[in-house]
Amino acid sequence: MQRTIEKRAWWVFVVLLLAASAAALAWYFGVGRGEATYELRTQEPVSGLIEGASVEFHGVEVGHVRQVRLLDARTVQVLLRLQRDAPVTTSTVATISGRGLATRGFTGYVYVSLEDAAPGGTALAKRAGESYARIPTAPLRSVSLDTSIHELNDSVRSAIALLHDTLDANTVRALKGSVANLEQGSGELASDQAE
Repeated sequence: MQRTIEKRAWWVFVVLLLAASAAALAWYFGVGRGEATYELRTQEPVSGLIEGASVEFHGVEVGHVRQVRLLDARTVQVLLRLQRDAPVTTSTVATISGRGLATRGFTGYVYVSLEDAAPGGTALAKRAGESYARIPTAPLRSVSLDTSIHELNDSVRSAIALLHDTLDANTVRALKGSVANLEQGSGELASDQAE
């Protein structure tokens, strides 16, 4: 009697282990079949772009950034994990963009934006010898509040320097003399009209 209970327990354990393994494999391959990996390569800085960042196609989220890594001193590789039904074609162009007040932290984030540059593209396929199909990139579009303020500050400094160069002591003296003459002339006109 003791042996049959142990044998039944062993068989129940084996069946449960096999069922759990089958469920794990089905889940793994089911999730994997619903997504595809694409590659971006850019020589522009990708500050703030992190793994898990959103990938949007025409404003609709279709995936996430899987990996960001430096290939060499000038080239960054970005791997994207996208839904298989995302309409990525040969005319699709990727742009790394920023939203919010800053490109890092709580007030802003960087994401990848996909758009069709022209109608009529065909399905994007990987080239011979490459691991992933490569989506071409457009120039970086990451203007944040801190960048705008820095540019505004530079513009104000340039304007002030120009004013200092233009309004030297002689020019200021001449302007004051012109204003005094205008005041005197308008005073004389007013007194002539009063008479």
